[in-house]
Amino acid sequence: MAQFLEHGIFYVMNPNSFASRTRGIGEEINRPGSVDVVFASGGLTPPGSHVVELYERNWDRGVFPDDYPKERLDGDGYHVVRSRRELDEKWPLLLADRPDFVKVFLGFSEDHELRRDDPAYIGMRGLDPALVPAIVERAHGEGLRVAAHIETAEDFRVAVRAGADVIAHLPGSWRIGKAAGYPDEGIDRWLLAEADAAEAARRGVAVVAHVSYGHVNPDVARIHAHNLALLKGQDVTLAIGSDSYRQTSIREAIYLQSTGLFTPEEVLRIASRATPRVIFPDRRLG
Repeated sequence: MAQFLEHGIFYVMNPNSFASRTRGIGEEINRPGSVDVVFASGGLTPPGSHVVELYERNWDRGVFPDDYPKERLDGDGYHVVRSRRELDEKWPLLLADRPDFVKVFLGFSEDHELRRDDPAYIGMRGLDPALVPAIVERAHGEGLRVAAHIETAEDFRVAVRAGADVIAHLPGSWRIGKAAGYPDEGIDRWLLAEADAAEAARRGVAVVAHVSYGHVNPDVARIHAHNLALLKGQDVTLAIGSDSYRQTSIREAIYLQSTGLFTPEEVLRIASRATPRVIFPDRRLG
């Protein structure tokens, strides 16, 4: 908390959290002298997705308390859904967590059928793209926005067309090529199409730019440069956010400016005006 305030960060959007833990910090946030936060609680995901693999791995490593059973992850840190029937079953449980918005985990939508049941793709799969419009419709019916985790340009397309309000990553934010389960290192899968960027702008979709991983991978940097230029050219709303547990979005803002695509003034506006408004769209901020 102190690090946020020290860095001038007063508004936070947490796109996946443990409902059991967020309930315990209510007195520390959303009050004068602290930060204002919105939570998605546990997002909607298929089995074997990035978030499931990550949380189960952390449980195996002893990160969780001894009295926290592994079976509790589903229903607390995420909600596993594979079908409309399971969505019907899990939806009341998700709403019972009183989320401020809903998170959906898309991943490699173009290869959904191939990856869905293959253990070789554990950690590299996402929701059935056919489920996403129904999820968005339900969430909007409850007055809740939808934020989408994505991996590829096809995931971006699926999320935008389904009516998601926020795209929580740029395509290729952290893994591409063989690290993402592909036999080659080509980058086309992660390059946005101009038509999809234009559709995002038309629908008022906001995109959170996690770009700092580009400094360690030239191909990722190329992907980010293409996508950011396209989004900026179409006047898509951009926000700045961190994908790190240990660092704030300051690093992302600095790297965004270093790409040469944005002036310092533009980055400042994104950080201090656009981002707070994405987090709290009903407030007069910035």
